[in-house]
Amino acid sequence: MWTQRAWIAGRVAHETEALERTRSAGLSPSLVPNEERDALLTRYANALLALDEYDEFLAGMAPTPLNRYLSDALIALPQRELVEVVASALEAREAEVARPKWQAARLVLAEAHRFNEDSGSPPPWELLVLARPHRPGEFAEDGSGPSQEGTCCGLTLAAYAKNIICPVCGKPASAT
Repeated sequence: MWTQRAWIAGRVAHETEALERTRSAGLSPSLVPNEERDALLTRYANALLALDEYDEFLAGMAPTPLNRYLSDALIALPQRELVEVVASALEAREAEVARPKWQAARLVLAEAHRFNEDSGSPPPWELLVLARPHRPGEFAEDGSGPSQEGTCCGLTLAAYAKNIICPVCGKPASAT
């Protein structure tokens, strides 16, 4: 990317210097074929703008088609595969904390869950931490939601498989 930008910027500088030399030699800019040079300078300027937009895209400063693409791809996954993909990605990340000397954190995927009751006020929500299968693609059944539960690190884990990985400590756990 840097070499493209440097080359284009060099070409713009070269063409601009050529125009200045033409003017300083006493030639009228109208005697120099301006249309071709102007078209070339316009292409170079557009290329620089495109590179700047690409840099913003990479920096996340502009709405990114890549984010939309990733979001659409994740939405299209069946839920159990979504859990497997996102949980694996979160396990690979370092959670940022304000005071690393005093804090530790893990990024996890959770499901807010409650039972529907006929009472006037619904029960409070509970968080179930979603765990991925120990072996990729190994699921206990083809149900529509996580049917297995286990515990690890003092948390309730919900899963689609019986043999799972705890998303907090990374150790194998079992669910029933």
